[in-house]
Amino acid sequence: LETEPDPEIERWIERLRAGEVPAAAPAPRPRPASGPDAAREAAARELDEIRRAFSDRYQVGERIGESTLLLSFAARDRRDTREVELHVLSPRLVGLGGGERVLEALERVVALRDPRIVPMRETGAIQGRIYFATPPLEGASLRDRLARERQLPVADVRRLAPQQAGAQRVEGGD
Repeated sequence: LETEPDPEIERWIERLRAGEVPAAAPAPRPRPASGPDAAREAAARELDEIRRAFSDRYQVGERIGESTLLLSFAARDRRDTREVELHVLSPRLVGLGGGERVLEALERVVALRDPRIVPMRETGAIQGRIYFATPPLEGASLRDRLARERQLPVADVRRLAPQQAGAQRVEGGD
């Protein structure tokens, strides 16, 4: 468990090293809660923050997915009441200085029109949170299928491989 050192305890240790005999050691700061309850509470706080941040633009529903880089939510666009998937980039990613570049890249992807790429309805930043919205996806993803089946039939691989390569070429600008 990584925590920040408590400055009061650090000063007390320095006084001991200097040969002083200080009073009893200060009580340590309470550690943040951990475990499943803490994780649920943190997820609930994060959902509330996102709902507040996006409340003028989207009615944010439940979390439908997450990765290291983003959180995905079922949402309804308040302008036209269409269902969307709202994908919000991790603040850690944006904090690494990549926010402007990511936003520029997302703006370029919005303009792409290819049947092999999920279309983006819009992208932007709200209260420092970079997001993009897509139409809801129906059915399972290739990742879900691979997790379930572990190995695909050769005929399916022959059909899917060119589609995946084509989508990556289009996305990469080749």
